[in-house]
Amino acid sequence: PELAHKDFERAVVALPTEAYLGLASAKLAQGRNKEALADTQTALRKPPTQHRLMYATARVLARTTPQPATSLKWLEAALEALPAGQRSKFWRERVQKDEAFVTLRTSPGYRKLQALHDRDR
Repeated sequence: PELAHKDFERAVVALPTEAYLGLASAKLAQGRNKEALADTQTALRKPPTQHRLMYATARVLARTTPQPATSLKWLEAALEALPAGQRSKFWRERVQKDEAFVTLRTSPGYRKLQALHDRDR
């Protein structure tokens, strides 16, 4: 545990957004949703610009906040950060299969994204 803590401290200095999103994902997997949300909020002090980190943000927020719009905003940003030709494939292979988004699937925002990326097949 001590070594892992030191590694995390180095990661926070080098890549704070990535480190806190990784920690949030780990806590989410343990059912520690409030802590995961807090770590995500810390990570967002410097918003991510890489699609994989935007996607990680969307995943945590989908499971920790009651408002789908926040998660959907990050999901849409993650998709837009991909090259246009990869978006529909990413949608089919990752987003639609991701259990983190189960609660969002009936929301109008999710359905809008789904219609957009199903259409682009």
